[in-house]
Amino acid sequence: MACSKVLLGNFPELTEDIIQYFRDDISTLHSCILVNKFWCQITIPLLWKDPFSMKNPKNLHFIEIYLQKINEKDKEQLNRCGINNNVFPSKTLFNYSYFIKCINTRNIYSIIIKWIKVNETFTCSKGRIFYLLIKVFIENEVKLNTFEIDISHNHLMNKRNFNKIFRLILQNPKFIKYESFRNNHITIENQLSQIINSQKNLEKIIFKLDYSTSTNNNISLLYNIIGDSNSSNPLKIIIFYGIDFRNILDIKKAFEQLNVLESIHILECLIFNSNFIQQIIDLNKFKLTSLFIRDETTRDKNLQIELMQLLFQKFGEYLENIGFGSYVDDVLKYRALEFINNYCKKIKFFDARSISSVKKVHIALDSVGQNLNYFSIYIFYNHDENYKLTMEMILRLAHVLPCKLEYLNLSFTGNPIRKNIWEVFFKSLGHIFIKKLLFRINNLFDHILPYIKEYIMKEKRVEYLAIEAHIEIQVLLGSGTYNICRRNKELFTMTDELKEFESYNIKVREYSDLYIRAYEFIDEMY
Repeated sequence: MACSKVLLGNFPELTEDIIQYFRDDISTLHSCILVNKFWCQITIPLLWKDPFSMKNPKNLHFIEIYLQKINEKDKEQLNRCGINNNVFPSKTLFNYSYFIKCINTRNIYSIIIKWIKVNETFTCSKGRIFYLLIKVFIENEVKLNTFEIDISHNHLMNKRNFNKIFRLILQNPKFIKYESFRNNHITIENQLSQIINSQKNLEKIIFKLDYSTSTNNNISLLYNIIGDSNSSNPLKIIIFYGIDFRNILDIKKAFEQLNVLESIHILECLIFNSNFIQQIIDLNKFKLTSLFIRDETTRDKNLQIELMQLLFQKFGEYLENIGFGSYVDDVLKYRALEFINNYCKKIKFFDARSISSVKKVHIALDSVGQNLNYFSIYIFYNHDENYKLTMEMILRLAHVLPCKLEYLNLSFTGNPIRKNIWEVFFKSLGHIFIKKLLFRINNLFDHILPYIKEYIMKEKRVEYLAIEAHIEIQVLLGSGTYNICRRNKELFTMTDELKEFESYNIKVREYSDLYIRAYEFIDEMY
C-alpha cells in the first residue's frame, strides 16, 4: 500500500528524497521520468541542472532547446549563419533553461565547439552562441548555485567575448547567487572583481590559479576581494586551489574581516613558508577544513616538517579532508600520517597516494577510521621488499577499514601480487559495505575475479563497481610465431561478466566515471 502511494505521488516529500538519491545516476533518472507526471516534474530539474558538465552526452540538442528561447532578432542573426529556425523545437514541455544551477564557462564553450562541429553548415562564432546562452539564462531569471569562470586555457575564448559577457552579467547582478572562478588572465581581473563585489550575498568563492604562471598582481587582487568589506563579510566557504602562498606578505588583515567564515580549503597550494604559516596560525577565524599537500621543492625538509606540524597542531581538530600528491617526498608523507594520527579525529575524505609502507597508513586509519567515508590508497609493491611483511600489512588494511564506506579506491601498482593473497584480502572485506568500489591492479583478471564474485558480488557488498586489471593476448610476430602480451582491460567492457554482476544488482561502471577527484569533491560537498 505504501509503495503504491509513493508511486501515485501521495508522499511527495518521500518521493523527492528518493529521486534526490539518484541525482548522479542519469540512466535511472531517465527511467523516473516515465513513471508518472509527478515523478517527471521532480526529476527534470535534476537532469537539467548542469547538462554542460556531462562527459559524453548522447546528443547536443539541449543547446537548441536553450536557444529556442532567444528573441526573433537574435534568431535572424543566427539564420544568416546557417542556423535556421527549424533547428529549434517549436514547443517544449518545460522551460528547461530555468533549471540550470551550475555554469562553467569552459564546459559550455567545449560543448559549443562540439555542437558546431556536428552541424557543419553552422558558421556562427562560438563566442556569439556563448553570449546568447548566457543571455537566455539571465532573461529566464535562473538562480545559479555556481558560476565558474575558467579561462586557464585562454585560447578557448578571446578577451572581447568575455568582456561582452561580463558587461551583461554586471547589468544583472542577481544572476549569480554564489561565485567561483579560476583565473590566469590579468586583463579581465577588474571585471571579475566588479562581478564578485556586486554579489551582496556571496557565501562561497573558489580561487583556482596556476601557481607556475600566476603573478603578484593576480594574487593581490584576489586578496583584495577577500578583504573587501562589501563582498567578503557574508563569505562562509573559501577554496584555494594551486595558489602560491609563499610570497604572500599580508593575508592576515583580509581574513580578520570575515565574520561568518565556516571553512577554508587549501588544495595543492604552495604553502610551506614560515611567514604564511605563522599568519594563519595566529588567526582564530581561519578554520582549515581541507588540506591536500603537494610537492614543494625545498632544501630544508626539516623546516617543511616543522611548519606542517604547526598546521596540524592548530587545525587538526577542524580537518575533514586530507591528502597528498604522488610526488610528495616519502619522509613528508610518513610524518604527515603521524600528524594525522596525533591531531585529526574527524577525517571523512582521505587520499593517500604512492604509499610504499602500508604500516604508516594503518597508524592514521586507527585514529580516523570511525568517521572515514571516502578512502583512496595507491600502494606500490616491489618484489625486493619483505614479501611476508608487505602482505600482512595489505591484509590488515582490510581489517582496519570502517564497516561502511561511501567510496573505496584501491590501486596496487608495481609487481603483481600473488593471487592467493587476493582470496584472503577479499574475504577480509566481508564486514564492509561499500557504495562505490574501485579497484586497479597489475594482476590478471583471472587472478581476482573468482574471489570478487565469491566475496563481493554474491554477498552484495557493493552498489557500484569498477575494476581495471590485465588480460593476456597472443600477438603475431613477424617470424610467424606468437608472443603472449598483457593489456589493460576494464570489467565494464567484458559483456558476459557485466551481465552476471548486474544480475546481483551491482552496477558496473568505467573506472573514470566512478573516480572522485579531490577538487570536485570539495567543490560539491561544501
